Amino acid sequence: MVVAVNYKWVLISGGISLIEMELFLDRQKRWKKKTSQPEPCQVCPVHFAEHTMHYAIYKCNAPSCAERTDPCNWYLRTTLCDITQRGTIEQHGHHISSVVEERGKKLNLQMKRFISEKVKEKFKPSRILNAMIDSHLLETEAAAFLRPVTRYAYHYRTRGLSDNNDVSGTEQILANRHYHPDLPETAPFGFAFSTDERGKPTLSRGTAQRPVVVGFTTKTMLRNVAYAKDHVLHVDATFKLNTAGFPSVIFGVSDVRRHSIFETFKMYQMVTENVASIGYAMADADVAQRNALEVVVTQELKQAVPPVYLMCFFHVMQNVRKYIASVPPALHRKIHKQVYRIHYARPELDLDRRIAEAVSEWKSDPALRDFERRFSQQWLAGRFTRWQCLATPAGFAKTNNPVEQFNKEIKRDYSLRSLLSKGGRLSVSSHYRASVAFLMECNERQILRVSQSGFDALKPTRKKPLTTKEEVDRADQDVETDGQPTQG
Repeated sequence: MVVAVNYKWVLISGGISLIEMELFLDRQKRWKKKTSQPEPCQVCPVHFAEHTMHYAIYKCNAPSCAERTDPCNWYLRTTLCDITQRGTIEQHGHHISSVVEERGKKLNLQMKRFISEKVKEKFKPSRILNAMIDSHLLETEAAAFLRPVTRYAYHYRTRGLSDNNDVSGTEQILANRHYHPDLPETAPFGFAFSTDERGKPTLSRGTAQRPVVVGFTTKTMLRNVAYAKDHVLHVDATFKLNTAGFPSVIFGVSDVRRHSIFETFKMYQMVTENVASIGYAMADADVAQRNALEVVVTQELKQAVPPVYLMCFFHVMQNVRKYIASVPPALHRKIHKQVYRIHYARPELDLDRRIAEAVSEWKSDPALRDFERRFSQQWLAGRFTRWQCLATPAGFAKTNNPVEQFNKEIKRDYSLRSLLSKGGRLSVSSHYRASVAFLMECNERQILRVSQSGFDALKPTRKKPLTTKEEVDRADQDVETDGQPTQG
């Protein structure tokens, strides 16, 4: 039976700051927070009704007092103004035991507030610990505090910032982003998710047969699917955006100016009242992705001829780079030259001749025979062989660079290259990060990350191996000068 306490508060200190209040609480015996809530401010003498204060009551939780027969009647009340960050401390009763227990490796309130600020800036626990040492919050036995820091940082991120896999936040976003014919052309809306009998979004765990699919688009973006009949439809999946490992699939249509699949086309038909027609599709060597696209186009869209499936050349070169990891570096240039000669072949006869020359040259070198076997099996035979220029219509992109750049901007500008939870809210800006509007609307963390991403010309750079793009550019130059006179 809960007995109501008739408090008789005695003022201990008034007009103290937040830091002084935290230091006072850290000097007390173990306590547990009983009440914590916002209330109209009673600390400020004027304008108290225009803002709030934080009101909290603490009760004794010390083992030495719990061992006694009589219950401890020690209580503490704190009030803190949200504007001035100053408040009062009042006490009711006294401890029945004067024994003070050892706190051990416990975090005090000042440390917890410091950790909370760093968690908001996406600091890792080890980096937070180093920052605490630099700020002189820790001086001795700092390594022993790594586990408490890690535990509290995780607790604050999942509870305080709601960065967890609870889907209620996502369901609320989807409930406010339903499609309606009267929506503006540039207003984003969600689709492809399941709803209950009242039309409320419901995100279940999903199964292999019925996975959870959530899509976002706008009317303007969706109308671009109309160009997919005569242009190239780019499909690419990006990962490392959320802690659950769910992929984000991006669809885009490029022109000469430089289960989710079905739901996207169905949403296009709802908005435009036309059936989508796909002529070319470009993606990487994902068998499941290709099968899904072909099934949707032929069975759902009732298209007589399946789309021509093009292979992104950048992904080809990325895999070539993995293949030649065990090949002597002196032979890398020979491999790249032959791959690019095949890529830039024009007529079919020229393509067959260049493939035969490349295979013959690689087989003649014992160090390249294993590479030739793997390359021929993957890229010269099978379902992913259309990565040459002649397979793509003239004037169109030969790589998935349009959607790759889109994925890059998502990670760079929005997720800030950190994993988000499924239910975590993603702050999205509709402005390019080099614009004034970006600086006016985006938060300080995004702006800070942009300002720190510059290149320091005075700092010596480390010599690193060439990236895939640098190798592609260098091989392009070799092809352009191949067979040309060195003089005149």
